Amino acid sequence: MENTITKVIDLVPGKVTPILVIDINELDEDTFWKNFVCTHTPVIVKGPVTKLAALW
Repeated sequence: MENTITKVIDLVPGKVTPILVIDINELDEDTFWKNFVCTHTPVIVKGPVTKLAALW
């Protein structure tokens, strides 16, 4: 019998969706909320976060 290794992630059904990457300098707070938070859309924000207020 052949020994094979199966990754658990390969057994999970679904689709792979690319995640948008945006530079912090190209994003304002209103756009972030409207396009990502309210629509539950994942996004990777690159760059130092110095201009956005922390959410508690």
